[in-house]
Amino acid sequence: MKKSFVWFASIVAFAPLLFLVLSNSANVLCWDQWDYYNVFFQHRGFWAIFDYQHGHHRMGLGGLIMWITNTVTGWDMEMLSLVTVIGIFQIALFLLWITRRINGKVAFADACVAIATLTLTQLDTALANNSLAQVVVPSLLMLIYAITWSTPSSVVKTLSLAALQFVMLFSGYGITFFPVTVMLIVGSIWRPNKLMPYEPANFLLLTSAVSSMVYFYGLVDCFTPYLRFEPMAIARYLFKFGAMFSGIDGVAGDVVGAAFISALAFICARSAWRFYRREKNDSVQFFVSACALAYICDSAIGRTAVASRYMTITAIGFASIYIASKQNLAVGLIVAVLALNGSVTTWQTRSTNSVILTTQRCQNFIDCYKVTGDALACNASYVVYPNPKATHMEKKLEFLKQNGLGFFR
Repeated sequence: MKKSFVWFASIVAFAPLLFLVLSNSANVLCWDQWDYYNVFFQHRGFWAIFDYQHGHHRMGLGGLIMWITNTVTGWDMEMLSLVTVIGIFQIALFLLWITRRINGKVAFADACVAIATLTLTQLDTALANNSLAQVVVPSLLMLIYAITWSTPSSVVKTLSLAALQFVMLFSGYGITFFPVTVMLIVGSIWRPNKLMPYEPANFLLLTSAVSSMVYFYGLVDCFTPYLRFEPMAIARYLFKFGAMFSGIDGVAGDVVGAAFISALAFICARSAWRFYRREKNDSVQFFVSACALAYICDSAIGRTAVASRYMTITAIGFASIYIASKQNLAVGLIVAVLALNGSVTTWQTRSTNSVILTTQRCQNFIDCYKVTGDALACNASYVVYPNPKATHMEKKLEFLKQNGLGFFR
């Protein structure tokens, strides 16, 4: 009964998100895609795609999934949005699995995990500035790492964790999760109650070092220019994650955001203490919550982009708070209410939602270009990239046209 209820709640929560993504996606590159698709325009190979740098991260597994999607669908951006939203649904399923593994049972309140993860505030992740490679794939890899970590010790487990460390480091913002994996490994051999034998732990630390050397070889520093150390600006940005998730503006939104960050930080500290001293399940709790907090802090210090693009990480953070509460019904209700309020707000304002308006402009750009063939003029009316000449938009559209890709299919 409880499992059926949680499954039903997951499907019900997923349906509106899937509907909005399918009904609003546009089959044209949008904003940052014009830049990080350079690697596909250049017909680069398997490793070149995996190693391709965009911003301060690399494309990794997300880039390869995009390459496969491009190959199968003929560069159909609508299909890429579908793949992304399916990835978000898989994140919800992984979080539900982790909830059961940590708490040992299924509860009705577990539905809040799916409701939080599948909130409509995820729209920006799947639509206007698709974050499959940047956010969704790294989050999936992080959760798979947590699930693998919780399995009994074996050679296969150790090799799988080593491979996941490498792939996660190279995949989008998985770089912010990587230091937490090192802390997890070091903590697992902490006396007096070590959770991992020295041999596999040392092997994982060695492979972490090798992975880091490969990753940083040839990396261009695109992070430092964004760094900012203004305490008030950082605090307001940190609060913004919780505020956008809940759909609450103003002072009330800041309160929600502050409570979210404080609760997540407390859970990280508490689970770290318990993990270092006693329980294996607390190591999983620490890893998931610390990865969410690490990414949010990294974004606040080193980014100026809108937080809506990173709602996947925020959702994982809210789910982690519920998991740490040992399936407390009151905490589950609070998480569900905040997530539902964000979804309802997004649904009610969909006619003026900035993400949906952006995808509408993308569709208008397609219609304009089909009639005029003038990319610069169409972009001036319906902006799909702020500086079309810098990204060589005309040449890229000509490439798509000659090869019958995208909206030219």
